[in-house]
Amino acid sequence: MKKFILILLILVTIILGTSITTYASSRNMYKEGFYKISDFNHSKDGSYHVENISAYSVSVIVFNENNIKTQVLYLEPKSPRHYLVSLKSEYKIVIVGDGEVHIDAGIK
Repeated sequence: MKKFILILLILVTIILGTSITTYASSRNMYKEGFYKISDFNHSKDGSYHVENISAYSVSVIVFNENNIKTQVLYLEPKSPRHYLVSLKSEYKIVIVGDGEVHIDAGIK
């Protein structure tokens, strides 16, 4: 009976552990750096949302095809979702700060 419970506990741990890992790796998390729109999940209408999922503040800056700043967001730690301006494939996003952000295609 003890072996059965031990084996069952190990199997449950393995199953839950792999599903949590798979979910975390597919969450579109980005750290400080320069990104092209092609780095993110494709959005048919150019709408994307961003949220700070870390314990550190982060700034997100959007540049258009002429490298002109079109949007600047300062995200507090664990911020709610914010929508970005409609993005074209030539746009670039700069993330500044120690935190991590989640950027994904979204419908307003």
